[in-house]
This record gives sequence, C-alpha cells and structure tokens, in this order.
Amino acid sequence: MTLVDIILPYLPLLNVVIIPVAGYLLQTFKRDLVSKEEMSAHTNRLAALERRTDLIDRDLKHLPDQNDLSRLKEAIAALAGDSKAQTQQLRAVSTSLSRIEDYLLKAGK
Repeated sequence: MTLVDIILPYLPLLNVVIIPVAGYLLQTFKRDLVSKEEMSAHTNRLAALERRTDLIDRDLKHLPDQNDLSRLKEAIAALAGDSKAQTQQLRAVSTSLSRIEDYLLKAGK
C-alpha cells in the first residue's frame, strides 16, 4: 500500500477542508499587505521626515553648546566687573570736578 492509496479515499475531504482554509489564509494575508499606493505614500512621508530631520540637525549644530554658554557667562561677568570699575572712577572724577567747580566759584568772589 502506497501513500497515494492511503490519501486517495480522503482526497475529497481534504479538498473541502484545505481549499477554504487556504482561501481564508490568503484573504487574511492580503488584508495585512500594503498596496503600492500606500507604500508610495509612506515612502514619500518618510523622505519628507528625513529632510526635516536633516534641517533640524543642521540648525542645531549652529546653536551654542554648554561650553559656548559658559564662555558667554564669563564674558558677561567680566563686563560687569569692568562696568563697576568705571562707575567708581566716574564717581572719583565727579568728586574732583565738584571740588574744582567749588574752588573756581569761591575764587571768583
């Protein structure tokens, strides 16, 4: 007895079961597959997102980093110190100028 002799009596039953199951599986897989139009739309959207990401990366490279901000903070602190020193010098000059003005006003009397 060969394999064909064993399967032959059950062949109509296999046809009744296998063909609908295969059709159901094909329909299920077909629903899960993406059409060419959908794939093209997704590809275009992905390309647009890549371009936007590249632009953002390029713009972020030009922004200051932590070291730049630290140096800027130090420079502002130095300018504030210089401003205080100049303010003190201007007060001294103003005081001297007031003395000279008072002397000249009193000497003119």
